[in-house]
Amino acid sequence: MLQVRRIESILVAETVAEYDDSIEKVTDSITAANIFRTIIGNSPREIFGVLLLGGKHNVIGYEQISVGTVNSSLVHPREVFGSAVRLGAVAIIVAHNHPSGNPEPSPEDVDVTARLQKSGKLLGISMLDHIIVGEEHFSSFSGNWSIESIPSDTEKGNIASEL
Repeated sequence: MLQVRRIESILVAETVAEYDDSIEKVTDSITAANIFRTIIGNSPREIFGVLLLGGKHNVIGYEQISVGTVNSSLVHPREVFGSAVRLGAVAIIVAHNHPSGNPEPSPEDVDVTARLQKSGKLLGISMLDHIIVGEEHFSSFSGNWSIESIPSDTEKGNIASEL
């Protein structure tokens, strides 16, 4: 008789990332950047996270993927998309901070973004954006690496067409 090992996933720990819960869905890069700023903000080390979105771009979860050093973090598609697959996310937005305060993408940021987009296409999970949070500004890959100030809630615009 052939024996097959049965694998069970057990939730070891769950933490809650807090953000403005009045946000019902993410419709633009500014909203996403504000959520990520609240969660990963001004950490002295680079933090890479993923926002998991449902069918109408409602937030269904957040996962911190890695904590790196002052200027790098390790990111692999299997970790980024793992929770998205388990929770049935339709789309994701990834982000990380630059402790230097400069949100300009590095060549490594561009490479990671390309790898994640390819992986998402294979899985049928859209990667809507990769946001880099700096001290006072953010960079959005969906906005062709445009660097934008993070405005207050009253200054938000809607650029859903980019997402």
